Amino acid sequence: VWASSNAAVASVSTGGLVTALTSGVTTITATIDGISATATITATVAFPRSGLIAFFPFNGNTLDSTANHNDYVNQGGVFTSNRFGTAAAAMKFQALGDQLTREWPDFPKNEFTVSLWAKIEGEYDYNSFSFFEWGDDFIASAGGQGVSIGVDANWFYKGCSSPFYAYALEVFVGTGRDAGVSGLCASYTSVSQWNHLLVTSGGGSTTIYLNGTLAGTFSSGSPIATMNTTSWVGNRNNVPASLTTRFVDDLAIWNRVLTPTEISAVFNKGN
Repeated sequence: VWASSNAAVASVSTGGLVTALTSGVTTITATIDGISATATITATVAFPRSGLIAFFPFNGNTLDSTANHNDYVNQGGVFTSNRFGTAAAAMKFQALGDQLTREWPDFPKNEFTVSLWAKIEGEYDYNSFSFFEWGDDFIASAGGQGVSIGVDANWFYKGCSSPFYAYALEVFVGTGRDAGVSGLCASYTSVSQWNHLLVTSGGGSTTIYLNGTLAGTFSSGSPIATMNTTSWVGNRNNVPASLTTRFVDDLAIWNRVLTPTEISAVFNKGN
């Protein structure tokens, strides 16, 4: 008889085949004729490479580190320390017009996964900024078509409130504003710390993971119907002039929906 002490980390078949499900530690026990033996193993799930169409570590440049060369053009962003304190290993956007941009006509419209680390610095009111965006500019305010993952300080109309400003980590997929949108209410303290945001979308459904944990699911348009194929990182996604500094790191994009096991691997690798 075979058994795993932590079936969430690794399973074991009746024949003794161990399968890693997520990164972690478990003890495998084999018992025969009342005699048992154990072995403690450390399971590691590899960073998913299948379907990875772009990865941006922002290590002193805005180049795609895959062979696809989906490089961004830097328009005002500066390189800064990442969440581990490594110099020139993340992007920082200070002015309203600071951003990265590129034309991306073959961005996957039917299904995709976008993963990134982000934070802001400086409280602000009534404006929204995208950590990543593709499709129509100002999706949120104009009801355009596309993808936007960012932060908003005007989510009172969605039920977020605080004594000062209501923040939300927001996601638009498909048609903007009230269709295909979800927001995670957050305090300034939480959004001013590095957070991992991962969004999967396909088959008319979009799922949000915050720091490796499932945070929400909502219906969304698929495929995305837009003629605009521009992508931005760190850009202003609304018209007011209220300002905060945006930080983005380790942006990764797949042309498929990652599994929960793969999503855990992405978060654990970056954490």
